[in-house]
Amino acid sequence: MARPVVQPDTRQVHWSRRRLGRDAAALGLGSFPAALAACGPLGPVQPKGADPSSLSGEVTVMHAGNAPTGDSERRWNRLKGVFQERYPKLSLNLVWDPRLYADRKLEVLMAADSVPPVAALRRQAEIPRLAFLKGALPLDPYVNKSTIVKRSDYYEKALAGHTLDGKLYVIPHDMTLFALFYNKDLFAQQGLKPPDHTWDYDDWQQAAGRLTKTASGGASGPRTQFGVEMPTWWAIHYLGAKGIDLLDGGVGIKPPPQWQVTYDKADTIAGYKWQQDQWCRYGSAIPSADAGDPAMAAEEQMTFERGKAAMRFVDSSAATGFHERIKDFKWDVLLPPLGDKKKPRVTTMIGRGYGLMSGAKNLDAGWAFIELYNDPKRFLQDVVEAGGGPYGSRAIMESKEYRASPVPPIDKNVWVEGLKTARFFPEPGWELSLIADTSAITAPIGDIWKCKESPEAVLRPYGQQINKLLKEKAGGR
Repeated sequence: MARPVVQPDTRQVHWSRRRLGRDAAALGLGSFPAALAACGPLGPVQPKGADPSSLSGEVTVMHAGNAPTGDSERRWNRLKGVFQERYPKLSLNLVWDPRLYADRKLEVLMAADSVPPVAALRRQAEIPRLAFLKGALPLDPYVNKSTIVKRSDYYEKALAGHTLDGKLYVIPHDMTLFALFYNKDLFAQQGLKPPDHTWDYDDWQQAAGRLTKTASGGASGPRTQFGVEMPTWWAIHYLGAKGIDLLDGGVGIKPPPQWQVTYDKADTIAGYKWQQDQWCRYGSAIPSADAGDPAMAAEEQMTFERGKAAMRFVDSSAATGFHERIKDFKWDVLLPPLGDKKKPRVTTMIGRGYGLMSGAKNLDAGWAFIELYNDPKRFLQDVVEAGGGPYGSRAIMESKEYRASPVPPIDKNVWVEGLKTARFFPEPGWELSLIADTSAITAPIGDIWKCKESPEAVLRPYGQQINKLLKEKAGGR
């Protein structure tokens, strides 16, 4: 199935999910997942070592999203200059594609034997799929020989979160922790102490109730202030804090008999019931505008950002935007409430980093890019200018430069604590997508948030149907 190597041109190539399967068939690959799994080496690739004088040719790096502009573009151009200086015989080709993830273009390129050496991969999506397809290469042989990228420079939980079956697939430079943002002024006006890391969800519930206001001043009626703005998917993180998985059987590339979803289990149903209660029983929450249906917060302007919700559950990436836009009140951010005060904290996370693609040419040159990008000395310069975070690197997060950032949390140990207690909880669809197509099994999840159906009525049959399908795929075992 060898084909000429084609350099991706994001201005000309526009794939869709339907075309992804059609092009696989046109290439004579038959079953697309099976064909991809058959491509690429089965054994580990041993790096030759990144001797600058021995590396030549071109290395393409693919990113999801739009091409950078302004200061971001300037930083990327600086990186290219440093790369060119260190590797004078190499040409660095940086490609951005806003549809890279949505249309699974890396899998299309795999089928066409045209993958780039390096791609930005997410733990919650591309890593499990490409690892299953043998399309992503474990980086352990490279990391073990590197004097620049050191495991000791990274938080153990950050590395573990990007490891499948004992193999590390990316260097996790970009981490996302799920967090609780809060309005300091509204807490003070109500005479409440601000939240801290001793809070569990019971403590949070009491505060959310007291911070919810009505036009009449009573317990019912139109809200003039909500206790919290939250997305409908927060139930995943509420359950994660309690150590409850939606996918039972562990994280990794495992055969179907070892997997079951837990939608039909009492603990999972109780987690969704907790979230439904915030809207339908207590009336203390309003859905975030990015939460899907119903997305009332933006429409009614009752958002955290406008000072109309005292707290917000969202991911850590919101900190930079809030810092730029919120000028009318003081705020800060903490890790979410504890799932159980008697147990160690669990902080839910996702992450991404650069990985090597199996079957690509010039893999050593690809590793040279990954190594340079994650060089703490180079990376720190970007952090000083752009802020951001949290990052998987201990060397960055605990540096005086990062700790001087004006972007909350005011106490940077908040993110450090989160990284030390981080755990990835997979959503079943991605992990199971190459084993069983569960897309035909649907459930009216939105009816839970609209107060039309109970979580028990929606989730129990949903989980039972998926598990029945998994059992059938496993041959009835």
